[in-house]
Amino acid sequence: MSRVKLHIAVLLLLCSFTATAGVDTLSRVHFDVHNGLPSNNLYTFLQDRYGYIWFATENGVVKYNGYTFRTFNTNDGMPSPEVWKLTEDRYGRLWANYHSTQLGYFKQDVFKTIDFNLPRIYNTSIFLDKKGIPYFAYGMPSVTTLLSFDSTDKISIQKFPGFSGIMLSGDHRFISMLQPYNILCEMEFANGKVKAKPFCDTVLAKKMRHDNSNMVITSDNLCLNFKNGENFLSCYDLKNCTTDTISLKSYGATEEEIIYNFDIVEDKFIVLTQNAVYVLGAGLKLLRRIEVNKLLPGKPQIAYWTIDDIGNEWFATNSVGGYMFPAKFLQLQKDNILNEAGDETYVGSLADGTTCWWSKLKKTIIAISADKVNYYWTDKIVKRVADYDNNNMLISAPDGLFVCEKENGLLHFIQEGRYIELGPKTVGTYIKPTHSVYTEALKSNEFYSIINIQKYRNGRFFLSNYGNIKVVDIDTGKILLDVIAFNRYTTSLYDSALNRIVYNNREGFLIVKPDSIKTVEVKKHVLKLLDIDVISSMAVDKYGDLIIAEDKNLVLFNLQTRNIVQVNLNVNFANLKMVVSGDKLILAGKFGLAYATILGSCKLSSFKVAPNVNTNIYDNVKDIVVDNYGKIFVATDNGIFNTTVNDLVHSDKLMDDRDNNFMKITITNPYPRRIFNADTLFFPARTDKITFDCINIYAKGSRYFVYKIEGINDWQKSVSGEALLTDVKPGIAYKVFCYVVDDMWKSKLYTFYIYKQPRWYETLFWVRLFWVGGVMLAGALVAFIILITRYYVNQSNKKKSRLLDLELRAIYSQINPHFIFNTLSSALFFINRRQFAEAYSHVSKFSRLLRSYLKSSQERYISVAEEISMLRNYIELQQIRFEEKLDYTIEVDNKIPADNVKIPSLLLQPLVENAINHGLFHKKGRGMLSLRFLQGTTSDDLVVVIEDNGIGRLKASEINKSNIFKRESYGTQLTRKLIEIFREYEHMNIYLQYTDKLAPDTGTIVTLTIRNVKYDA
Repeated sequence: MSRVKLHIAVLLLLCSFTATAGVDTLSRVHFDVHNGLPSNNLYTFLQDRYGYIWFATENGVVKYNGYTFRTFNTNDGMPSPEVWKLTEDRYGRLWANYHSTQLGYFKQDVFKTIDFNLPRIYNTSIFLDKKGIPYFAYGMPSVTTLLSFDSTDKISIQKFPGFSGIMLSGDHRFISMLQPYNILCEMEFANGKVKAKPFCDTVLAKKMRHDNSNMVITSDNLCLNFKNGENFLSCYDLKNCTTDTISLKSYGATEEEIIYNFDIVEDKFIVLTQNAVYVLGAGLKLLRRIEVNKLLPGKPQIAYWTIDDIGNEWFATNSVGGYMFPAKFLQLQKDNILNEAGDETYVGSLADGTTCWWSKLKKTIIAISADKVNYYWTDKIVKRVADYDNNNMLISAPDGLFVCEKENGLLHFIQEGRYIELGPKTVGTYIKPTHSVYTEALKSNEFYSIINIQKYRNGRFFLSNYGNIKVVDIDTGKILLDVIAFNRYTTSLYDSALNRIVYNNREGFLIVKPDSIKTVEVKKHVLKLLDIDVISSMAVDKYGDLIIAEDKNLVLFNLQTRNIVQVNLNVNFANLKMVVSGDKLILAGKFGLAYATILGSCKLSSFKVAPNVNTNIYDNVKDIVVDNYGKIFVATDNGIFNTTVNDLVHSDKLMDDRDNNFMKITITNPYPRRIFNADTLFFPARTDKITFDCINIYAKGSRYFVYKIEGINDWQKSVSGEALLTDVKPGIAYKVFCYVVDDMWKSKLYTFYIYKQPRWYETLFWVRLFWVGGVMLAGALVAFIILITRYYVNQSNKKKSRLLDLELRAIYSQINPHFIFNTLSSALFFINRRQFAEAYSHVSKFSRLLRSYLKSSQERYISVAEEISMLRNYIELQQIRFEEKLDYTIEVDNKIPADNVKIPSLLLQPLVENAINHGLFHKKGRGMLSLRFLQGTTSDDLVVVIEDNGIGRLKASEINKSNIFKRESYGTQLTRKLIEIFREYEHMNIYLQYTDKLAPDTGTIVTLTIRNVKYDA
């Protein structure tokens, strides 16, 4: 028989075998001296209020957060490294049980001892009452002592002479035995005194005393003990004062099982034998029997069992360390067929659901369908497999494309019996091939190193290599080939909903319409708009949504509806693979498997995660494949595993990645605190940094923290966990965003607030007090400055007032002589003409007017009414001088309250006098003088118009020049001086304007405008 026929026969024989399931992967985590423990002899575990796991060993105490182990021993101040139990009280202190004359506890990772100077080494018993306050009982000859500590370590001591064996009952009563009477007593504490209240009879007490070797009291007040080498429990009912024995056989124990330890874990009673752990509930009802021999290799002796807040089970042994069995874990089976050679790689699927795997060592294609396995031997290195037609497969190898017969595995070059026609090597929307026949060597190069084959229909294929994408149409006699894209795309997907092929690499993707060969390319700059940095994996669902996994989250993108949705998932997306199977989106990564239900276009349910705890099964995922029958293949660095979609979805080991007990974030500095969303953390004002920590029992490797303090900084990355608060101001609440990323997981985003408590002088009370004091001091200072300024201003004003009075009196002293001179001149005029009666009348009126002038010259201001009265008397005196040839009129605007408006004294008299003496005196004919008081543009303005029909200023000036006694007009000069004084000292704007009448009219118009006149209230 030829070698080829022999291979075919063997392969046909192997085809009759079907794939069988491998052994279940056992999910457990082992802790011993090789990965962080100081000893393999573990006594107990404790999970504290923050979530840390503490190991009590014979060589120290270990604190574990899922990433690192921290060991405490005598170098940290512990009196003894051997600790067999830890108890956490209500204040967060972890009290240690050990042999010593000192008590001690852990607080903020510091061990503190309390020395009582006892004469011998003792072993304390630690009890927590219902409030979580710790009590310590120890016995000396004929005296039993009970100690308790408050939050400040203040000690309270109770001594019980004649009592022994103090225990804490399930309802938090202290129970002791009175000697020598052997009576059970309840201890009562009141007003610093101790009272013993007897209960039960002496028969029960004597039996308990006789049987006492190990005793615990359950939550329902059952006192239990056992003797070494026995397989039954002695039970004493402290409520009903009865006794009983319970054999382990009633719980399913074997004949050889004996009890060697028991304990109370929360509200459960735990019994340990050499073969099993018995978990008993209320009434000593069996809840679980855990056969240790089936769980742990080597049949080690179990020293302790407990369960944490997630539901993980912890086993301590006295020889091989500890084990953790996670409550949630990934359940996979190792595929025996695909892991036979150990190098199998997924190379493609066929239309009938067959998945194809390539073994380089065996040079064999393994084709797995629902009911059989086919093996195809070939000396080619297979890169990709796809359907060719119903009877043949298309295989890509480095040296070309081959057709493989499914029946016998024979290979043929695809170009055998055909010639190739190549189109233009340009990317276009429609391809029109140009018929050119190439040599055989060139033809082979066109199919060199094809890394992806996508069949569209019989005869049409899309091929991609490291440089381009080709469309190939295969006919019986020829091959039509054209390049449609020049780029390297590593993977492809067929979207049956929208009939398109989607290629992608890390920086973009290409959409190809397989009928028209239209292409749409989405490049890196467009991905940035979708908030995508790089593409780690892609999938497409039945709605035509592109599901893109990038480094931070998932992006669902529908090109038709332009709908974009980001989905956060608390896993590390590094090395992520994903696939869509029906209405399920399945993710695979270092973290394990996760799935979500596709609810509609761009709509996903929440994810459920099957965790690969501590990378117990594998470290990295190479590929994930789901066949047509719902079977999941996960190719990893540790081989190929399988499960089904149904088993994954209905597993009871799935975890909600949003669980608050998963990936707990705490702070360790300046004080320990668990962080929850919307928390407010208060820190002293001197705090310049806080230190984050993360507790993730399912983790492995290193982690880093990403945080942002709103209004202070942008996103910061911290490997050490330290966040700087140097720019955080006391008295202001700042919003903080934080999450943590490790090799497998990414926590949810925590949002909380930090508040630096201000120093005493920064508190609101003192700030307000300082402000009030400062305002009062500033007010007092301003008032002082105002008073001083006012004093100096008053002094200055007084000086100005005196100066003003002096200047005004000087002006008025000039006005009055000038007026007197003119009036006496008029009297002399009458005397010279021997008109003595007129002279007498004139002098009489003058004396009355002079008294008015003297009175008004004492005041700075005078009312308009008073001013008009004086002007009227003055003009009438001048009428006598003019022999009744002078007429005058005085008009006052109705808008002007003449009795209330104040104007400067003696301001108008010189102007009126000027008009009479210089304008009307030399006039031939009857003179006319007119005075008008008008309101200005505002109610605070007064306009006075003095008009005459005299000779005018020009002729008056010529007459004055020829008269040596009248060279100047005193009226104008005095008025201008008055105006300047009032402008400077009284801030009163006064304007004087002279207007000469135009011919044939004669005379002068004087306009006096006074702004900001004063009003008499």
